[in-house]
Amino acid sequence: MNIERAARSAQLPVQAVPVAINAVKAAEGTGLPSAYLRLALALALPREPASVGKVRRLADAALSALGVAASCRADVALMLAEACTNAVVHAAGATFRVNLTVDRGRCVLEVFDDGLGLPDRPIGRGTADGSAETGRGMALIRALSDAAEWVQVRPRGLAVRMSKRLSWDTGGLAGRDRVA
Repeated sequence: MNIERAARSAQLPVQAVPVAINAVKAAEGTGLPSAYLRLALALALPREPASVGKVRRLADAALSALGVAASCRADVALMLAEACTNAVVHAAGATFRVNLTVDRGRCVLEVFDDGLGLPDRPIGRGTADGSAETGRGMALIRALSDAAEWVQVRPRGLAVRMSKRLSWDTGGLAGRDRVA
């Protein structure tokens, strides 16, 4: 897998994409295969609409190279795009941050912004109007993820953490026989 090429195709400066891909030996009794892959991406992006598509393409390329199934990558990409769009539209500051981690067959996405946070009311719990152009992001994130949380960051900002169990194709680095 060439993350540098994926970063260039997403038009992200390569030095802004610290990447770790490690083959990790599992301890006995964990139920994991003897070796599995761990991927970590950490990005700081300009708070502008073009960043959403760029980070989405980079995440898709990295997950594709690992062998994550296309339908699962589409769910992850949509969750990530919705959280990043919220950071771009509703937050403050010049940048927002994204962490993507794949470990033990699960993808964890984190999006951090410097906005004012959320109002004191339940978020993303209702059903969004299917014909609405806006206001569906949090409901989509909840529907597509295995777990999602919105955490106020002090002194200011919001962290969105989402996770999803991955499904695999057989042709990537991980393959079905190597990932739990």
